[in-house]
Amino acid sequence: AYKNQPVGHLIGGLSSLPLMWVPGYFAGMVLSKIVYHQESKKLAWHTIIADKVDLAILAVVVIALIPNINEQWKFILRHGGLMLVFFICIYGLVKNKGYCSKIFKLKIFSFLGEISFSIFIWQGTIITFIWYWIASAPEKTGYHLIFAILGMVTIAFISTFYLEKPISNQFKKRLRL
Repeated sequence: AYKNQPVGHLIGGLSSLPLMWVPGYFAGMVLSKIVYHQESKKLAWHTIIADKVDLAILAVVVIALIPNINEQWKFILRHGGLMLVFFICIYGLVKNKGYCSKIFKLKIFSFLGEISFSIFIWQGTIITFIWYWIASAPEKTGYHLIFAILGMVTIAFISTFYLEKPISNQFKKRLRL
């Protein structure tokens, strides 16, 4: 099956396996321990890392914009090199360092963060609907992205505030949490 496929195809397929998420999970666990224990100890390297958040986010954007990168390098960057960069980004944002931290404090980002789980849950349905719409009306292609974004945010808003939160509140009342 893979005889005529480039090696990158196999490597790219491996990146979607949950086993490949273990390093990211491990890095998140280490980061949470560092943030938790950092409050009791003032270490110089914590400040150095947190001050590099804007540079780290810029590096993520630059790497994402590299054209024609082959599959092997995508795999190495995604599961190796970028993990350290994301580590710095998250740590700096947690410590409220840099311009990006100030931007992420805007109310629109708080709102998107609050509905982000619903966006994650509903994205497949919205994307499927948009693909069917593109197939049936390709001449209206310019509107698909706008409707996808507006539809996803609207459905996520309704789901979060009229379905998920009321159900969660009912569970809390019944379980007396």
